[in-house]
Parts: sequence; structure tokens; C-alpha cells
Amino acid sequence: MYEFPPDQTNWWPLLLFLFAITIAVSIAIFRAGWAVLWEFTFAVVTGVFLIIVVMTLSPVGAIRIDNFTFAFLLIALPSSVCLHIRAVYRERGYGKGVVVGAIGGWATLLVTIVGLTIATNEGAHEASRRTQCKNNLKQIALGFHNYHDAHKHFPAAAGGDPPISWRVLLLSQIHDEAHLEDKYDQHATWDSDVNRPIQKEECQTFICPSRPDSVDPQGRFLTSYLAPTGPGTAFNGPDGIPISAIKDGSSNSLMVLEACGSNVIWTEPRDQPVSTATMDINGPGPQPGRSDSLASSYHSDGAQVALADGSVRFVSESTDARVLRALLSIDGGEELSDW
Repeated sequence: MYEFPPDQTNWWPLLLFLFAITIAVSIAIFRAGWAVLWEFTFAVVTGVFLIIVVMTLSPVGAIRIDNFTFAFLLIALPSSVCLHIRAVYRERGYGKGVVVGAIGGWATLLVTIVGLTIATNEGAHEASRRTQCKNNLKQIALGFHNYHDAHKHFPAAAGGDPPISWRVLLLSQIHDEAHLEDKYDQHATWDSDVNRPIQKEECQTFICPSRPDSVDPQGRFLTSYLAPTGPGTAFNGPDGIPISAIKDGSSNSLMVLEACGSNVIWTEPRDQPVSTATMDINGPGPQPGRSDSLASSYHSDGAQVALADGSVRFVSESTDARVLRALLSIDGGEELSDW
């Protein structure tokens, strides 16, 4: 079994950094001779060390190539300043100990400033992605209620003949995605020739921005959000239910959840069967990037879910399995305290 979410550390920037270091050291030696090597190396090692620390401690999925500029500063700034300090202090006749102290002080100050900048930048990026994911689920929940207003019931997870995914049925109810509705032929199966092109159309509302792999090897977009299906859930069978059928209260019943570890094409009429899913969050799976859990996401410590009342909640990885089962049930009579 493979842990989920998988390690998202991107080592390409570090390899580029090492290449840049090699070039920089070569230039430094050419201009100042071998005597400068140990001082330059001190600054470079300090910068690389902080890069590795930041990459290790950053949230899952946070280290991305767009941070290359910031990380490169961890090397470029200390190295350049150290070379300048060396030249100035040697011209003024200071001893080697003073030069080393000055270099160490400036290098530490600079890498700390840039390191804090990277940490702040990463935190802001992940917070933004998590907020967008929450907004996606809100739009989906609103789409369900708009559909209910029009048809007096929610859509089935995969209703009709041939079966049609609720994600396709909600396109007309989600303003930003309404243009995709006419590209799907509801009289043909989802994987027929006529419906294959839309699989490669990006439907942003169904993609969590924290997910790094939203496209499969064939170029088809994967949904980040699935409905729980099976006995006792809001999606049991080929027919949709009215909201009045949710006896446990719409604020205590799950409608949609993050399931990035399931790898479902967004138009595919397939969701999360509760009979086979393990009752936990972000559990391991049989392949890298897969999870057998009820919910799986690339957010730290849990996943987001949409409830039948249209609200969105964050479910912690530590949530008890009994609570998850109670949230799946729409008429089980379970009493839920604060979760």
C-alpha cells in the first residue's frame, strides 16, 4: 500500500540550483582564485540547507516550480554579498576571522529573510487553493439545490439510460460551467466517441487547485469531488431524492466529498461506493496517488465536504469512523455532536 497523499517534493528546482552553484563557483574561482572557494562554499551551503528545510517542512503540494525565483535568492543573495564582503574587508586589511564572521552574519540574515518570505508565500498559496476548493464545493452544493428547485428532487449519482453523471447534469446549474452542457450528448454513453472530446475539457469547478495531477495520461480531466453512493446515503439507486427524504437533517448529511485518490474522469458516471471505501480520511491506496479512503485530498490533515444544506465543512483525518458513517446516513436517526 502507498501513503496518500504522495510525496510532492519537486527536486528539479534543487537540481537547477546545483547547476547554478557550479557555474557561480567556477566564475568566482576564475575571478578571485582558489582562496575564495571556502568562503563562497560557506554561503552556498547555508542557502541550500535552508532550501531543503523549507521543502521538507512545507505543506503537501506547496512546493511548486513558481517558487524557483524565491529559492534561487537563497543562493544568489548570500553568495553575491559574501564575495563583496570578502573584497571590501580584504581591501581594508581585516584578518581572516573578521571576514568569516562578517560573511556568516550577512549570510544568516539574508537566508533567514528569504526563507521567511518563501514560508509566507507558500502558506498564502495553499490558503488560497484551499479557499478556492471550498468555493468549488459551495458552487456544487448550490447547483444541487438549483436542480432541486427545477425538478423537485436532487439528481441521482448516475441516473438515466444510458447513465449520466450528476456532474454533467449540474453543468446547466453552475454558471461558470454552463457552456459545457451542449458539448455532452446525453443520448450516448459517457465513453462513446461523441462524448470523448468533452473529457479533455477542463471543468474548473470540479477540480481542487491543490491537486497536482488533475489530468490522466490520456489527457482526460479527473474530478476531485465525488458523491457517496450506496444504501442509506443520499445517492442510492437510479432515482434522485427530494430534500424531505433527508430525515437526519440536511446539515448532518453528506452530499459531496473530496476524493482525489479515486481518479475518476469528470464525466464518468462513477462515484464513491461506501460499501468498499474505508471509513477514514487520506488513507493509503494500492498505487501511488490512490487512496481507498472515503475522502482523500491534498490539503493538510483532512478533506473538505459539502452537506445537504449547502454548507461546506473541513473533516479532520482524526474524525472517528462512527461519525463518518453517521454523516453518510440520511435517515439513520444518529445523533451527532459537534464534529
